Amino acid sequence: MSELLPGTLENDPIQWIWVDLAEKCDDFGSKCQHDDFLVSYNRYLDEIRDNYDENLDIYDRFYSPIELLNSELSCEGMPGRLEEKYVKLLDSLTTKRAKINEVMTFVVDFSDQHSVQMIELLIQRFPNSAFEVKLSILYCISDILYNSHSSKIGAWKLRNCIMGLFPYLVSHISFHKNRGNSSYTELTIKTKNIIDIWLEWKIFPLEYIRGLCSTLYFDQKLEEMKNDPKTKLVSNIDEESPNGVLLDDGIITVLSVWPIKSRSPVWRIWREIRDLLEKKSLHEPKLRQDWIMKYGIIIAPLRLFGLTNFLHRVSNLYTYSSRVNEND
Repeated sequence: MSELLPGTLENDPIQWIWVDLAEKCDDFGSKCQHDDFLVSYNRYLDEIRDNYDENLDIYDRFYSPIELLNSELSCEGMPGRLEEKYVKLLDSLTTKRAKINEVMTFVVDFSDQHSVQMIELLIQRFPNSAFEVKLSILYCISDILYNSHSSKIGAWKLRNCIMGLFPYLVSHISFHKNRGNSSYTELTIKTKNIIDIWLEWKIFPLEYIRGLCSTLYFDQKLEEMKNDPKTKLVSNIDEESPNGVLLDDGIITVLSVWPIKSRSPVWRIWREIRDLLEKKSLHEPKLRQDWIMKYGIIIAPLRLFGLTNFLHRVSNLYTYSSRVNEND
């Protein structure tokens, strides 16, 4: 694992995804860690740490999505011997039907108490595995999801775990595909095929499925738009903003990259979120988790990347959804 980024926890189970995004920011020479909003937002975080209502800070206490899922689903870690047995099954996982079935059966059997850790360990193997193992993990996750409707006690929890953690894997695939890794290009196709099957199963909301698909092609679309001479780089967003309120420079920069039709709705979303933050009715960890569960997209920690990454993700989701609706 790469060196820890400032502001992350030492035991953050998804540290690798933030490392991916940090490298991306460095490549673009991005200002995303220094936008004006981040400065004021960090001041806000400092204030609520001292004054926040104890009944409202559950998402702040459960910083990690793993801890949050464990709390919501009443799950716990596997005892030593059981974990060793599971790890051995993962070590022998291949794309063969029998091997995938072994892992799936084990996961379903122990899903009531250990769903979160089992899905976490499976996904954690993905970044550093060979192509065939990555493929077997994707197939295994899909097989587990299909069997989450099993009559086994607690099997339903597997759906929630996959819903909360799979977007990290998709974001990882998208990032590496756009760094020219040919194996990830093929993985993108395989992943899209799996997501299309999930759409047929109607196991997740349509908004969530579209969020996963938009993430798969996120970085590619962003770069294409930046290099497209048809994209207007001067924003007229001040005419679209309510009450003549002008946007911060950082927001104008983000919105100016995207097609004009996407700027107004993204602007409204940004205003709503900032209003919620200012009213102390919502703060970062809950914001991030809500967008994962509802829209299937990853929001990088604001303390690391500011609001820029979030706005690009929302713009991308809106643009992708609009194109899908036009083609329906």
